[in-house]
Amino acid sequence: MIAALLLAPLLAAPAQGPGIEPGRFLWLGVWPNRILVFDTAKDEVVGSIPLRKGVAFDFTLTRDRKRLFVSTDRMEGFEIVDVPRREVVDDFRLSTDERIVRLDDIVELPGGKRVLLSVTPVKKEIDRYAIEKKEVWLFDLEKREKVKSWKEKDLPREIRRARLLLSPDGTALHAFGRDLVVVDPEEMKVKEKLIELAKPLFAGLGPFRPMGGDLFDYRDPDRYTVLYRSRDPIRKKNATGLLVLDLKGKKVADFGEIGPEFPGFRPAVSPDRKKAFAYGNEHLHEIDLVARRIVRQKELKLEPRRWLTGVSVDGKRLYVGGAGERWDVYSTESLEKLRTVEFPGDITSGPIAVESGPL
Repeated sequence: MIAALLLAPLLAAPAQGPGIEPGRFLWLGVWPNRILVFDTAKDEVVGSIPLRKGVAFDFTLTRDRKRLFVSTDRMEGFEIVDVPRREVVDDFRLSTDERIVRLDDIVELPGGKRVLLSVTPVKKEIDRYAIEKKEVWLFDLEKREKVKSWKEKDLPREIRRARLLLSPDGTALHAFGRDLVVVDPEEMKVKEKLIELAKPLFAGLGPFRPMGGDLFDYRDPDRYTVLYRSRDPIRKKNATGLLVLDLKGKKVADFGEIGPEFPGFRPAVSPDRKKAFAYGNEHLHEIDLVARRIVRQKELKLEPRRWLTGVSVDGKRLYVGGAGERWDVYSTESLEKLRTVEFPGDITSGPIAVESGPL
């Protein structure tokens, strides 16, 4: 009970000014060349954004939530969408006559003028394609060119085996791996170990291994709230929990075990931050994020390549999507299926919560 009370203020939603409710609009890429704007208050598509270079493979939303990087052009380039205007304002092609360059990831950097690109180059030989070692590029958006590059295998271990992302306040590049570290994007070297995660806080507790991104969509500038996996060194069992990292204090602010680890743990969080839903072991689980425990389970067998994709802005409906051209809508109260939403093409990417209302 005390732990729940400690965590409650950390999970409280930050004050919101007037405007669009966070989480109301979900953007998703659909075949062959569009982004759809889905209004979770109405359960219907309210907008469509044409892309210049075909299918949308992946999304990266900037921390100011004003630009969306979209991997397109058969993953050989990317486009930039102006979120308020809902239109593509620029596009970049990475491949050349000599090499095909496959784009694996885009990471925003402080200042907004440069990005890090994780790529796989493929050299065009006379009689074959030769796949080269993965690289990381420092790419200048204004100069429209690569200004530095590194072989991924040559990067420090703390960076090479970590997930790179811009800090919630947009001022630093972070790497989530064995520990949370600050990275110099100009040199791709560790500047500072911000918070130690690999070393257990006390005897009988295993190391924290963060899973996925921030549960609250990086809206809190001073902290991360993530799920973690940990192995009990005594019982030799894996568990899943909730971890809050204080970025200003450079410490673990709070943590708590939710339950045993299970495969397919991919949560969808309600906009009020009080509960989450996850699917695993052919069951739909409701998680109380304040009490940090699974409060309900329902047997549910999803089709292959289907998963939880979001929660409506009022917290009353849960969306199940994935491969195909439809979402199934479930009640968060009864966990029963309500209806199906059809889209005009197969879903290729997303969804991602974007604050962009009707034009």
